[in-house]
Amino acid sequence: MKKIHFTVLYAGLVVLLFFIACKCKKLQYDYTGIVLYEYYSTSLPGGETMYLVFHRADSVISGEYFIYKGEAIVERHPFTGRPVKDKTILHFTETQGVLKTKGILTGNLDTVYYHFGSKKDPSKFVLVREKHKSIRVHKPRYNEVGFRKVGVQEITYGKAKGYYTSKPVDDIEPESYPSIVLDVGKNLVKNFLMTELPLTLDLYRPVGDTIKKRPLLVMIHGGAFIIGDKNTTTMRETGHYFARRGYLVASINYRMGYMFVPGGYMYLERCMYRAIQDARAAIRFLVNNAEKYRIDPEYIFIGGNSAGGFIALKTAFMEQNEVFQSVSGNRLYLQEDLGCLDCSGNSLKDKFRIRGVVNMWGALTDTTLISKKENIPVLLFHGDADAIVPAGHQYPFANVGTEFSSFFSKKVYGSVSIHEHMQRLGHDSRLVLFPGADHDPQCGPGNTLNENMNVILDNMCGFMFEIISADSTVMRGKTVYSSQDKIALFEVTGKGNIRANWEVEGGKIIKTYNKNNRIGVVWFANAPVHKVICSASNENGLVSRMEKTIILSSEQ
Repeated sequence: MKKIHFTVLYAGLVVLLFFIACKCKKLQYDYTGIVLYEYYSTSLPGGETMYLVFHRADSVISGEYFIYKGEAIVERHPFTGRPVKDKTILHFTETQGVLKTKGILTGNLDTVYYHFGSKKDPSKFVLVREKHKSIRVHKPRYNEVGFRKVGVQEITYGKAKGYYTSKPVDDIEPESYPSIVLDVGKNLVKNFLMTELPLTLDLYRPVGDTIKKRPLLVMIHGGAFIIGDKNTTTMRETGHYFARRGYLVASINYRMGYMFVPGGYMYLERCMYRAIQDARAAIRFLVNNAEKYRIDPEYIFIGGNSAGGFIALKTAFMEQNEVFQSVSGNRLYLQEDLGCLDCSGNSLKDKFRIRGVVNMWGALTDTTLISKKENIPVLLFHGDADAIVPAGHQYPFANVGTEFSSFFSKKVYGSVSIHEHMQRLGHDSRLVLFPGADHDPQCGPGNTLNENMNVILDNMCGFMFEIISADSTVMRGKTVYSSQDKIALFEVTGKGNIRANWEVEGGKIIKTYNKNNRIGVVWFANAPVHKVICSASNENGLVSRMEKTIILSSEQ
């Protein structure tokens, strides 16, 4: 009897444990294949598209979805769910009520499957995760440093007859010029008939740059047309500063030297003209090799200090009918015809256009070289106490007396006079004066660069960036949408090959066109903010950030 009782008791205990085990069985679900906060989409039987995003997928499921039918404005709805045994119950909330489904929810990162309905009438959502477009990293350039390393390469751009093309001088203090002039005069006698000389430039480039079309800055050193070199401290500092910002910089050497003969102004004119020819030959060479050196010929800037400023201004503004009469030569003085502006240095015939000129304490021999039709932006720097090249209209080298300088020179028009002339013509001109500063205001004791050099470089940077960015990318598209509108379209257009990154607040990018430069957007009616943002870079690598705030109209 006891044995029977024990058997019944044991059997009852087993049944009880089995019952408890069944009641306490954990829910079996695996949603690890579902990616949160990324959109999935599926086609519905009526031709619409449903977009769905999971915010949570574990013991509780939640998220949002909307149904797109081609309109510009849609309503977002929440959905919720929970696992029950081996199935998942999802509630899709609509304005009319709640659509409740029970099915099997599985995922494999790229696709989520939801099988629901009865065996006789099964249904299935195949939710495909959107593939993320890779975000292009746009390097900052032109107005800020984008490269750490700069490469420098010496290049020969031509050859021409001259006295010499380089004469570095360590001591270029104003009081040194008289002795320098006398020394140069003695040396010229030794090479009176001139020899053919190689013309070279230093090309500064940003290391690691991939942009195929970069603006070019041509720099010309100073030295009263008798001394100097492309490798001076000012030229090196300028080359590195702008190469680190994505420019190509060419610092050129040119033919220098002329006879100091009382009343022989023609010698200085011919010296200046040879230098202008060399600057033009250098630009023609670089334009001809634009593909090799990855130069954009549409953005060529030229600048120079002192004599380099003279050359830069005349290279930009002098036309063939404005050249010095002395260029044609004089047999009595054994002077040959120097030829046309583009008839020396090399035989290249490439045309070019200067987009901006930077004059650093240089001058013009005649401001009428700048005509009404020649509206090339000019940036001018000058010390208002400059005694070597005047800021106004006066003889150069006033520090040694006008009696001396008038022997071989005429009055020149410095930066203030040029600026006033440009303003009268209504042209773009910016003048930066250094109060109390003499010639070479960028140099301190021992010819070290001072704070004025930073002022010069920063102003140059802003000046050129403004010209380049005037042709930058623009974003097109409406800013007001109603429920009657179709999908909202936005597009970026600009110079060359545009590369765009898009962001949308309060909406969803539905389609992309034209290599991602055009997008279709739907706006969420119940979002607090509606905005489209585009960061785009053009073929020069210039990055533009554009933004539009969108208004949703209540008009039907």
